[in-house]
Amino acid sequence: MSIGLKRGTVAVENHQNEWEISAEKIINLLKYALKDDIVDAQHIGSTAIKNICAKPIIDIVVGVNDFNDIFKHNDELEKLGIIYRRQDHENQHLYVCADLQNNIQTHYIHVVIFNSKEWNDYINMRDYLNANQEKALEYSKLKEQLAKKYPNDRIAYTNGKSKLIEEILNSASMWRKQMKNCDFCKIIEKSLNGENLFFVKELETGIVILGWNQHFYGYTIFICKQHSTELYQLNKEFRAKFMEEMILVSKAVAKVFKCDKMNYECLGNGDSHLHWHLFPRVEGDLGLYGNDGKGPVWWLPQEIMWDKNNIPNKQELEDMKTKLLTQLDKEFKE
Repeated sequence: MSIGLKRGTVAVENHQNEWEISAEKIINLLKYALKDDIVDAQHIGSTAIKNICAKPIIDIVVGVNDFNDIFKHNDELEKLGIIYRRQDHENQHLYVCADLQNNIQTHYIHVVIFNSKEWNDYINMRDYLNANQEKALEYSKLKEQLAKKYPNDRIAYTNGKSKLIEEILNSASMWRKQMKNCDFCKIIEKSLNGENLFFVKELETGIVILGWNQHFYGYTIFICKQHSTELYQLNKEFRAKFMEEMILVSKAVAKVFKCDKMNYECLGNGDSHLHWHLFPRVEGDLGLYGNDGKGPVWWLPQEIMWDKNNIPNKQELEDMKTKLLTQLDKEFKE
């Protein structure tokens, strides 16, 4: 599958892994050329969104502190095949990679001020659509319709998307604000920064942590790395992987903590960020409560479940983490 379109034309294709490889190659080239004058560069646009169609032109956003930081490299960039075009929008400059002889454009490089509204809009839209399949598919369907209607009119195609893009950007901005206030997003960040004592392992779609309270010995939480509130919002590929990883985590928990039955909870009424509570259950763990000691975990009074005596000490926690990590490594190698 080739990358690139003749200038002014429109065609969309299903997502290709080649797009991600090509984006990474150009990003590395930009970082090599710009060195300390680049703050960040990321793959954006529809080719960076899983499971939707896109024009086979790779979009990359480059964040700088000052536009002169990149302008001074224009001659060097042109030798590398990255050509300055123009200021295509307010507070934004466009560079392209292209086959000039055949008038085919392969990459659009959008240079903006890092952490500006323009930067955040690009990043938020990409991340929001990757985390919300329903809206991503709505956007994909519109792109397909417009591509069929305007195969030789790029301006009409772009104008036809503008209303929905504005709606998506507004939703993406609100979604990002929710993430900043989300306790589980903060837990993920602290875990990956080495600041969460209960962190066990990072997986492709989520992180594994031990519960802060261990009345149900081995209680584990698997937190989705995407900030979504419903399983149906996740794109199909990510959702399938998320479920597969949750099952393997629960299998590891069951083996390490030798339970009679696993309980799985994905509720979200307290914190709506997708996460699984994995409770290893053993006979009699409800004590005098429930139906002769049997029943769901919430039949145990809160003051008993969350009693401070159920918090493992430092050595107990390290032992639990080591055993669970060892088993997780085994499960994910098989």
